[in-house]
Amino acid sequence: ASIEGYTGGSVPLFSILNVREDANGESCVGYAEREPDHILSVSQPLPRITIEVESNGSDTTLMIEAPDETVYCGDDGNDSDAVIEGLQWIAGEYKVWVGTFDAGQAHNYTLEID
Repeated sequence: ASIEGYTGGSVPLFSILNVREDANGESCVGYAEREPDHILSVSQPLPRITIEVESNGSDTTLMIEAPDETVYCGDDGNDSDAVIEGLQWIAGEYKVWVGTFDAGQAHNYTLEID
């Protein structure tokens, strides 16, 4: 599945959910709006998932809050696009923020979910 969007905002990701590191020790870097860019509803548990930002080489970041309030962050994956891989997803709503490495940058992107 894929979702279109664009980045924007100047709020540090770590201050939105008040976490500097995610559940795996990854730094939550970048800037976004306070409200999530996307809310993904998962109807049944998923053993493995990859979420990647495709932004034609723009430096993007990613932060996801799971229904149990676990936070996952991703910075550089392939090229300079952000990626988060290998989550054991439980059913519920996931809040997704797509950010940029520098504040106030606006980039079109596609969120790829596999």
